Amino acid sequence: MRTNESLVGNIKTALVKTDTGNRGARHVRNAIARLDQVEDVSDAERARAWKRIQSAAKKFDVEVEADDWRDLFKGGKAKKR
Repeated sequence: MRTNESLVGNIKTALVKTDTGNRGARHVRNAIARLDQVEDVSDAERARAWKRIQSAAKKFDVEVEADDWRDLFKGGKAKKR
């Protein structure tokens, strides 16, 4: 599973890059897909990451169905610990 540093790296990949178009959108979708795989991260850290992901999603015109990061845990294999 991923560590806190992996979460930070994934979020930076999605948000720090100034890429436009498909590449930026791809990074955002990847960050969303991986957020529920991270272990050893507090709810506060996950919430901050989710806000940054949502901002990037808006910037790159990526539709996000989940209103809250907790919604990513529903129905998937990952279980929040």
